[in-house]
Amino acid sequence: MKIPSRTEFYRIVCDMGMPDHIIIHSLQVSRVAILLVDAITATGIRINRDLVDAAVPTQCGTSSAIRFTSSTS
Repeated sequence: MKIPSRTEFYRIVCDMGMPDHIIIHSLQVSRVAILLVDAITATGIRINRDLVDAAVPTQCGTSSAIRFTSSTS
């Protein structure tokens, strides 16, 4: 599985026309997730930090869903 870089994430969301507030939310979710990963790994439990950080792009479908819902209402 290819994990997108931050640069690739920004390119993807810009190409999709994702609203700024969703991008900001996604980045905040990522920051919290990384803080949790760091706290958990400090206890000796192994977690793939890069994979967790790459979860941010899962929000990419949100803007498409919002546009679809708005256009069908």
